[in-house]
Amino acid sequence: MTANRLIAGLLPAALTTLLLGACGGEDAAAPEVTTAPPAPVEAPAESPATDDPIDTAAAAMTEAEYRRHIETLASDAFGGRYPATPGEDLTVAYLVDFFREIGLQPGNGDSYTQDVPLMRLTAVNDPGLVFRGADGAELALAYGPDQVIWTRRQVPEAVLKDSDLVFVGYGINAPERGWNDYEGIDVTGKTVVMLVNDPGFATQDPELFNGNAMTYYGRWAYKFEEAARRGAIAALVIHETEAAGYSWEVASSGPGQNYAVVGAATGTEPVLLQGWIHNAAAAALLAADGHDLASLRVRARRPDFEAFELDGLRLVANLTIDVDDFTSHNVLAKLPGTRRPEEVIMVAAHWDAYGVGEPDAEGRTIRPGANDDALGIAGVLEIAR
Repeated sequence: MTANRLIAGLLPAALTTLLLGACGGEDAAAPEVTTAPPAPVEAPAESPATDDPIDTAAAAMTEAEYRRHIETLASDAFGGRYPATPGEDLTVAYLVDFFREIGLQPGNGDSYTQDVPLMRLTAVNDPGLVFRGADGAELALAYGPDQVIWTRRQVPEAVLKDSDLVFVGYGINAPERGWNDYEGIDVTGKTVVMLVNDPGFATQDPELFNGNAMTYYGRWAYKFEEAARRGAIAALVIHETEAAGYSWEVASSGPGQNYAVVGAATGTEPVLLQGWIHNAAAAALLAADGHDLASLRVRARRPDFEAFELDGLRLVANLTIDVDDFTSHNVLAKLPGTRRPEEVIMVAAHWDAYGVGEPDAEGRTIRPGANDDALGIAGVLEIAR
C-alpha cells in the first residue's frame, strides 16, 4: 500500500445529517444475543493471473462475503442497529472483531472505537402543525401521516405563533451555477417551504446542476442549513419518494427525533423547527392559498423563479422537547502504508439503522436497514479485507 488506508470510519448517520428526519426509530431494546468473531476469509479459488494489485484486489472481493455481512447486520438479532441499544453493542463488536481478524490496526490510538457524546432531542408533536387562513379556517397536519418535524436546538419547547410562510422553490443559493431561490425576498423570522432534490433531477437535464445525480444542494440537510443562514425560523421540505430517494414511510419512521454532538461548534444556529411535509398534505396546503403544487414545481425549475409569500396562511406550532444525553461509538481501523504512510485514504459508511418501531403493513417491528446502510458497511468491510 502506498498510503495509510484508514478503513471504515463507521459512523452513526446522525453525526453527518439528519436525517435525521429519515434515520432513527423507536428506542427499543434489541434481543440479547452474542456473535462469534467473523471466520477467516479464504481468497477465491481462482484469481486471474495479473501483476496489477488493483485487479488482484478486485478479484478478491466476492458476492458471498457481501451477502454474509448484509445478512448478519440486517438480521433480527441486531435489532435494527439503533444507537444506544444492544443493537449498537452487537454491531460495534462485529466490526471490531472483523477488523482485528483480518489484521487491521486500531484507528484511534490503541482502540478500534471512539466515544461520541450525543444528545437526543425528541419533539413531542401534538397536536401537530396548524396552518391558519386569513378567514380563520384551519388546516391541521398530523405527525406521521401528514408531516414529521423536529428540532436541533437544545430547548425545552419550540413555539411558533402565526409564522409567515414563504415558498422558496428548491431553497438553493448556488452562485457558481447562477442560481438563487432567495433572491429579492427576506425570510427572516419566517417559515420557508421548499422542494426536495434540485432542478437537475427534476428536469433530467444533464446541463442543469448534475442532471439525474443529486448535488449537495438537493439534500435536505443543505436546505435546512441555508434556511438558517437566511434567518428563517422554520423550514419544511415537501416529500417526493423518487426525488428524495426513499418513501414517506422511511421519512416518517422516527418519533420526531434528531441528534447533535454534545459541545460541538454549530456555526449558524439551526432553524427552530425543520422537517418533511407529505406531498398530498403540501398540495392541500398550497391549494388553500390558491396555488397548484404541480405548477409550482415546473416554475421552480427555472433560474428566474421568484420566491413568494403565502399571504393567506400562517403557521402555528407548539412542541415540547425532551433532551437526553448518551454515548455512541465510531469504529475505526487502519492499514498503514509503506511508501507514503503520512497520507490517509478514508473509506466510510454509517453503521446505524432505524431500530424497533410500530408494526408495518406486514407486521414487522424491526427496521433492519439492509439498504441503509448494511450495504455500505459490507462494501467497506470488503475493501478492508
